Amino acid sequence: MSRNLLLVSILSIAAVSFIWLGCAQKSPEELYTMATEAHQAGQINKALKNYQKIADKYPDSELAFKAAFMTSHLSSDTTQKEMAAADEAYQEYFFNEAQRIQQEASKEAELSSQNVEFEKAVNLYQKFLQEYPQSIHAYKAQFMIGFIYNETLQDTAKARQAFRKVLKDYPENDLTDDAMWMMDNLDKGPEEIITGEDK
Repeated sequence: MSRNLLLVSILSIAAVSFIWLGCAQKSPEELYTMATEAHQAGQINKALKNYQKIADKYPDSELAFKAAFMTSHLSSDTTQKEMAAADEAYQEYFFNEAQRIQQEASKEAELSSQNVEFEKAVNLYQKFLQEYPQSIHAYKAQFMIGFIYNETLQDTAKARQAFRKVLKDYPENDLTDDAMWMMDNLDKGPEEIITGEDK
């Protein structure tokens, strides 16, 4: 009887430990939040540790690449200026990746009528804007969302909404005139745009 009681006790302890460990394991999003908070507070070693956990434990996560990127750009003696430069480098990479997907989609569009890759590019631009609304590339990302909706996905309502957002959120940039022109011509056909006359 005491053996059975001992076995039950051991199994109970093991089960509780297993549950506790399962609950204690952080999601990639939680680890990323902890890493960025430490990063911003200048606690580089803590940031590195959490970025590395994401890369190691969640290699298929959407955050894994960014975590690996940030890890490669930080070290224990990284200065605040260098941290800002690493973040700017990632913003540049992120925006360029969305552009690359859009360009690849354009090449594939010649062979296929599927819009999956264009939608993927739109999603990436939108994620970029969520993460970096103040980036120097933010207005371009917003403009490209409108451009893809209009030119490829042929959704003028979403295109109009995206171009309005360019004008509202980023009123002074080198694409303001383009966004206004796109808004003025969304519902016109190619002939109307060329001749300037309504049908």
